[in-house]
Amino acid sequence: NARHLDKKWGADYEKMGAKQFYESIFDCHRESIENKIRKFIKEFE
Repeated sequence: NARHLDKKWGADYEKMGAKQFYESIFDCHRESIENKIRKFIKEFE
């Protein structure tokens, strides 16, 4: 299954080019961090 994922990521990587590929991963990561921070803040309001 990991091999299948590698193929899928590889295809996306080829399509987007390196810069966009890494930016899209970073955006997803950043959003999840922001959501965690918001939840954390809400608990203390």
